Amino acid sequence: MRLFSIALLVLGMALFGMACGAPAEEAPTDETTEEVTAEAPADETAPADQEEAECPETVNGEEAVEAEETAEGEELIGEGEELIEEGEEMLEEAEEMVEEGAEMIEEGADLVEGAGNIIQ
Repeated sequence: MRLFSIALLVLGMALFGMACGAPAEEAPTDETTEEVTAEAPADETAPADQEEAECPETVNGEEAVEAEETAEGEELIGEGEELIEEGEEMLEEAEEMVEEGAEMIEEGADLVEGAGNIIQ
């Protein structure tokens, strides 16, 4: 029974590791930025380059945030891959334990059968 519990625990950990490695959902958008942009009147006489030149902090800030999020995402992907590898190793160990347990059960059944023959 203990071996079976350990095998289930290891299997659960392996599945959890695989789940952690799944791609994340799309990040939510900043609704306030979209609302402000949608509500602001567009100046058709100002070229797009001039608008970007007027707000370099925003553009660079957005790029910095995107770079930081990308770095964090890559780090999480790396950690997830490591967890998957560990989970696969644990799963292999659990399968070996299950096989050993099955062999022990067969040996126990043989012993019980032998004891039954002796009693008769």
